[in-house]
Amino acid sequence: MGWAALVFTLKCSLVQPIASRKEFKKMKIYLAGPFFNTESREVVRLITAELERQGHEVWSPMRDGIECPKDASSTMRGKVYRLDIEKIEWAECIVAVLDYPLPPYQELLLKTKTPEGKVDLINVNLPDVGTVFEIGYAVAKEIPCIGCVEKVSGFNLMLGEALVGIAVTLDELGKLLVLLERQDFTELELIRLTKQKELEEF
Repeated sequence: MGWAALVFTLKCSLVQPIASRKEFKKMKIYLAGPFFNTESREVVRLITAELERQGHEVWSPMRDGIECPKDASSTMRGKVYRLDIEKIEWAECIVAVLDYPLPPYQELLLKTKTPEGKVDLINVNLPDVGTVFEIGYAVAKEIPCIGCVEKVSGFNLMLGEALVGIAVTLDELGKLLVLLERQDFTELELIRLTKQKELEEF
């Protein structure tokens, strides 16, 4: 399963009622995640739409930030960086998309031996480094972070421990936000550990 399957799952989830809006406290959410290809942009758009449907105030670098071309000046890069930092500090919660199949020109390949002794190349699906930085910064500011992930190639200890919750579907994300609003960190931790174990065994 890849981005296409995730987008399909999210589209299907949009027609399902996650929970009564009365259960939700309106939260200020920073939506972190890669938006460097069509599939990843679609996922960000779908999650943004669902969070706003629930009544949350969402700030997305893809939609609300400053466009920064590859040849941007250092001044422009600094402006983008400072705006993103400002909005992370504004947020009450970070929702981070962690799936990110690397594009061909950046693709990392792992070499593994088959039972026949041949070498296989496996595509690596890792979180975007910018997203990981945003999570780390938020944690340092004591802002809770929830990860949205379909699958990853292993789950880094530091990243896993930084999250208060892990969601695979929009329904799960909605439930985690309710628990966060209630400050039910015991239940959040149980869900996170269970989900992390499932992903590591994927």
